[in-house]
Amino acid sequence: RPLTIRCRTYLNSKEEIVKSLENQGVEVTPAPYLPYAYVIGKTDDLTQLSGFEEGAFVIQDISSMLAVEALGLPKMDNQGTLKILDICAAPGGKSMLAADILNHAGIDYMLEARDISEYKVELMQENLDRCHLNKAKAVAWDALEPDEKWLGQADVVIADIPCSGLGVIGRKRDIKYKMTPQAVQD
Repeated sequence: RPLTIRCRTYLNSKEEIVKSLENQGVEVTPAPYLPYAYVIGKTDDLTQLSGFEEGAFVIQDISSMLAVEALGLPKMDNQGTLKILDICAAPGGKSMLAADILNHAGIDYMLEARDISEYKVELMQENLDRCHLNKAKAVAWDALEPDEKWLGQADVVIADIPCSGLGVIGRKRDIKYKMTPQAVQD
């Protein structure tokens, strides 16, 4: 399965990022649909690549990039601070892209990326910190539990609810052997 990255182009040019990766022996080809997305290959440990730790690029599936692009965030007419709540957010790619889009557009925002797993929340916060996305924070919260402080407060709610697992079937092939039409309905 191809591995895609998203270049954080408001910080570095995509040409600089691609050249740096190629100089490290990584195979880099443009991904479909988005000018800042690339498919990479011929690499084992992405965290050891120059540019990763600095946040020049992040690992993210093209499908989650497209979902965030569909929100139309920089076009939103909002007075004051834009409030975004991302429930079931792990691994956090959508939250990070939303924050990057708003940073690039100069829009004031606060973003809360939630997940039920403390471990996943810690990983999301590490990524937010690594990429210096200071207006976003990761919080452990069960999406089934109401949160009165957010009731009627969010301008945008991202809800990529993990119900079927079909979105990751390419990486977890055991799902296709267990999935039935009835299981999807349930």
